[in-house]
Amino acid sequence: MTAPNLDRWLERPLVPLLERLQLLGRAAAPQAWSGRYRARSKGRSLEYAGFREYVPGDDPRTLDWQALARLDRPYVREYQAERERTVTLLIDGSASMVAGDKGDTALELAAALGYCTLHHGDRLEVVLLEGPRALALGGGRGRPARHRLAVALAAAAGRMAGQRAAGVLQVGQPAGDRAGTHAGKGQEVPGEPAAARAAGGGPPVPTALRAALQRWHSGPGGEQARAGARAGPAWGPPRRGGLAILISDLLDPGGIDSPAYFRQVAALLAAAGQGAVIHLLDLDDRVPPPGEWTLVDAETGTTVEVTVDGSLLARYRQAVARWAEGWRRACHAQQVLYVAVPAPAPARTLIAGHLVPAGLLG
Repeated sequence: MTAPNLDRWLERPLVPLLERLQLLGRAAAPQAWSGRYRARSKGRSLEYAGFREYVPGDDPRTLDWQALARLDRPYVREYQAERERTVTLLIDGSASMVAGDKGDTALELAAALGYCTLHHGDRLEVVLLEGPRALALGGGRGRPARHRLAVALAAAAGRMAGQRAAGVLQVGQPAGDRAGTHAGKGQEVPGEPAAARAAGGGPPVPTALRAALQRWHSGPGGEQARAGARAGPAWGPPRRGGLAILISDLLDPGGIDSPAYFRQVAALLAAAGQGAVIHLLDLDDRVPPPGEWTLVDAETGTTVEVTVDGSLLARYRQAVARWAEGWRRACHAQQVLYVAVPAPAPARTLIAGHLVPAGLLG
C-alpha cells in the first residue's frame, strides 16, 4: 500500500507561497514551547521588546549598559517570547459536504493551511466532523507531522468515499414529464419554513458541530476514527491560546436559520483564543433546472416539493445571502474571522483570491 502523501491535495507550485505566508490571528500562548508564534508575555528571546528601570531581583544579565552609561540609571532589556500555538483544522465531513466536490475543496484547503502551520513551527490538530461525531485524526509539530497530516487527510478522504459508496448520495433525475428528485447537494434551503423542511418526517440528525457544542459544555468525549489514522480522543473543549479554523458549508438541519446557533458555533471557535470560518458556498451547482422537483436533504433524507422557476431562484439566492450575512454577523460579534468562498475551486485560487485578502493568511 502506498503511504499517504501531501502531493495528493497540495500542488507543488503552491508550496513556496505557503512558506512565505503565515496564518494570522495573534494571541498569547499558554505554554512556553519553542515556536514562531509571538506571545504577549515577556521572556528571553531574540525579539527585543523595549526596556524598563532595574528593580531588585532582575537578572543582571539583562542590564542595558548603554542605557546605564547614557542615563546614569540602571535599565534592563525586555524581550518578547516566541511560543508555539495549536492550530486546529475542523473539516466538515457531513453528507452535504461529501456531495459534489465540496469535500475535496475542504481537504485541499486543510492541506494548505496545515502545511503553513507546520512550516512556521506551530502545533497542528486535524479533526473530522462526521455526522454527530468529531473525530480527532491526528497532528503534531514540525516536519515529521507532515506525514501525519497526510495520513489524517487520507483518513478523512476515505471516510467521505465510504459515504458515497454506501449510497448516501443519490442524484435523481426528473421523472415523467417534469417531476423528479434532486438530491446529493445538501438541499437544505435557507429561509424555508421549518414545517416544509420536515415534510419527510423525523427529527433533524445532530451534526458534529452541534455535538461539539454539547461536549464543550459537558466535557470531551472518547470517540476515535477507524480509517487508518492514529486517532486520538474526539475534539472537545478548544485549547485556549490557539487558532481554530472551521472549513464547512455550514448546513445544519436544526440550525439553518437559527441566529442563536450561529452565535454558539462562533463562540466555540473563539474559545480557542482565535477563530476563523471558511464558508464553502456553491450557489449554482445546488440549484436544479426549472421544473417540478422533490428536493431531498442529504443530511436528513427529508423532502420538499417545489416548482423551480425564476421567482423561486431569486428568493433562494436572497435567502442564501441573508443566511451568509447572519453567519458573518455572528462571527464578527465573537471576533471570529468569516470568509465565504466559492466551491468547488482550486485551493490556490481560494488562497490568493479570498483567504489572503480576508487576512487569514498574509
